Amino acid sequence: MNQKKQRRRRLITIIIAVILAVVMVLPVLMQLVMAAPPDQDSCSEGVYLEDINVTGMAQSEVQKAYEQKLADLSDDVIVLTMGDTSTEITAGELGLSCTNPEVVDLAMLIGQKGNVLRRYQADLYLQENGSIVLPLRLAFDEKAIRIALTGKQDEINTEPVPVTMVLNDDQTMTAVDKVDGLKVQIEESAEKIHTYLEQDWHGGLGGIELVSKVVPATGNIDALSGVKDLIGSGSTSYSGSDEARIHNIRMAAEKISGTILYPGEEFDFNQVVGETSEENGYEMAGAYENGEIVESFGGGICQVSTTLYRAVLEAELEVSERYPHSMTVNYVLPSFDAAIADDVKNFCFVNDTDTPIYIHGAVEDGYVTFELYGKESRDPARTIEFESRTINETEFTTQFVYDNELEAGDITATGGRNGLETEAWKLVYQNGEKVDEIQINSSEYSMSPLTYHIGTLGASDDFIERMDQAIQTNDIEAVKAAIG
Repeated sequence: MNQKKQRRRRLITIIIAVILAVVMVLPVLMQLVMAAPPDQDSCSEGVYLEDINVTGMAQSEVQKAYEQKLADLSDDVIVLTMGDTSTEITAGELGLSCTNPEVVDLAMLIGQKGNVLRRYQADLYLQENGSIVLPLRLAFDEKAIRIALTGKQDEINTEPVPVTMVLNDDQTMTAVDKVDGLKVQIEESAEKIHTYLEQDWHGGLGGIELVSKVVPATGNIDALSGVKDLIGSGSTSYSGSDEARIHNIRMAAEKISGTILYPGEEFDFNQVVGETSEENGYEMAGAYENGEIVESFGGGICQVSTTLYRAVLEAELEVSERYPHSMTVNYVLPSFDAAIADDVKNFCFVNDTDTPIYIHGAVEDGYVTFELYGKESRDPARTIEFESRTINETEFTTQFVYDNELEAGDITATGGRNGLETEAWKLVYQNGEKVDEIQINSSEYSMSPLTYHIGTLGASDDFIERMDQAIQTNDIEAVKAAIG
């Protein structure tokens, strides 16, 4: 009996203890339940998406804020630097993306979803810290980085600048040292950019130094220090030329001016000047072709090569390739011209001296001029002159042709150049006395008949009959008289 009573008492004691425990805990549980707000359609107080306060926002508003933040990050600028050059590129161009778009749903859940304890913990964190910041996890596409960097390389790369010469106002020469170039290394730089963006960058202005390779410049400033003397010059007049021809002359001369030839190097006119095409900036102007004057791109550059030829002769350099024109030209004596035609005729010479040669060209005041600078080693008592000698000459003939693009009675004339066989000679003097004669070249020029173009546009049969009879006389005065 006593044992049964004792067991009953212990059971009653346990029940009473449980009841007391429930009574004591219940107010706390009720407080937690009452403190946690019910599920809502807006964010809790103090929730941030990156630096954006989304408190009270609906889910659609949070989604819009997320998208705007990603767009703002995409517009942020990254400065790519290489040596003294730099370029700007946006994070979006480098393949920016976000790997946790679910952050929008998470913002809606904080303090509103889950069991009582989790909601209580969220509220407690907000009370203690004031806010919860949800970051975006950013990522960048390596392929997009390589593509973007490849597209920017022309802005970043620097070409090597060889040693050059500057002609001073007092006609002295100054050598300017070379500057090495830099070329971006795409793969290494792309990897470096990717690492920087994913580990160190999270919005705002960024910057990184690219991986580069030095491109050595050419030239020897010590060798150029001795280039001080004017060793040869040539000048011809282009007065009377139209604007297109002058443009071509200036373009070609500018491409040549500044060229440095080291001992043993050959100057190639066509290579330096480039193809005389519209794509290369040349314009249509008069030029010789098969003994006739025609309009072609680059018309006039033969005067540039001819002028340079004269300077080369004055400097007594080795001429390795030179051609005469098909007909004589009016800006130099016969045999002192140098014709140019793409892939057909070229002008080349070699620096056969012991020091570099600098070519300076100018187009101004109606003249194209070339000056060759080097180190003068010739005897100052020795002088040279040049002479054009005619070996044979064929007088031009006269002919008449009808031209249905000219008004009836109008007359124009073309051609009228004698055919020539000529030679260029160099006369050498010592202390004023001629001591030698050296033939430089021989040239042949075709005869170009004087051609009268008689307009027939709108002409009557009677007019044509009168012209036929007058032309038979081969006399321009008779033709003019017949026109009346």
